[in-house]
Amino acid sequence: MKHTLEYKILKHLSENNNGRFMDVSEIESDFDFLKSVISDLKKRELILTEPYPSSPMVGDWIGVVPSDKPEKCKIKLSGIEYLDSLEKTEVDFELAKKTLEEFPRTKWFARVGFFIGIGLAILELIKFLIPIMFPSDKI
Repeated sequence: MKHTLEYKILKHLSENNNGRFMDVSEIESDFDFLKSVISDLKKRELILTEPYPSSPMVGDWIGVVPSDKPEKCKIKLSGIEYLDSLEKTEVDFELAKKTLEEFPRTKWFARVGFFIGIGLAILELIKFLIPIMFPSDKI
């Protein structure tokens, strides 16, 4: 999850949250993909956006050229909460993975302990049954 562009954008905005709209174009070089992810985050109401300032036209015409850069972004409270839930999910996933890695070792310890317990139970049973089966005639 930490490698998704959605996560990277939200993490960048959260870490640099100063209440202003920020340029996130340095996160990804593919501006079309970046714009689509920003649009998705905006639709899900996790971020606010502001168009990047246009640049003046050079030449015989008077006007401005829209910028190719994606919109400037600012994270909302719901975006911060969503980012926290992603990070908690990541921590839970890592913990589960470590637990599963240690499971075979724990399983072997349990098996060895079980067989030792069975062996000791049989030994105690034998110690109990021998005097009953072969009584000594001591008076």
